[in-house]
Amino acid sequence: MDFLSTISQSFQLMGPLAFFFQSNFNRPLMMPKGQDEADVLSKQQEDSLIARMKMFVHLRQDLERVICQVSPFRLKIKLIYLVKDKWVFEGLY
Repeated sequence: MDFLSTISQSFQLMGPLAFFFQSNFNRPLMMPKGQDEADVLSKQQEDSLIARMKMFVHLRQDLERVICQVSPFRLKIKLIYLVKDKWVFEGLY
């Protein structure tokens, strides 16, 4: 008889616990010691700032890569232009 009473008590506790977990699905049960919501928000802002800085670093690296690829091509075009310009003025063209 004692076994049946403990099972019925455990089932009576299941209803409120299930409701608690369904209503607080995205929130942690307990906050770690020494942290409150302000610390969590500042940590999220810091993480977003770090993510933005990483994005800008990648953009800068991509821009440097493009400049390094375009620069020799631009110099080659400029050299061809100068040679042709010299030929025109000297009458060789």
